Amino acid sequence: DIKNKIVYSKGSGAVNGKDITGLPEKLKTFPDFKPEFCYILDLTSVDLFNVKSKLIYEIAQISIFSSESKRAIIAGKDEIFGLLRMYDLIKDPRKERLKIFEKRDEACKWLLSKKD
Repeated sequence: DIKNKIVYSKGSGAVNGKDITGLPEKLKTFPDFKPEFCYILDLTSVDLFNVKSKLIYEIAQISIFSSESKRAIIAGKDEIFGLLRMYDLIKDPRKERLKIFEKRDEACKWLLSKKD
């Protein structure tokens, strides 16, 4: 959504570590991608989230977005929410503005607000 400066990704079915680690490179290939855009990763349609906690630590060290961009992950299921909360706890808050949500409307409201 170029108008609102939001990048939107949606996972569905089974999601594994390769899906998650390959996402940053895939996003950078889009000609309209800008690091300062905000980001929503919607995982509410994911049935199986096969991502190990060790990989969450590795992913926390990588970011293609600027420190000013807000990023929201919509977990959907409790087990996905719990694993992603680990990422939220280990990320560097000085470099990232990321929050984990259970509902899409909450995520969108936060992204579009001026508050952190």
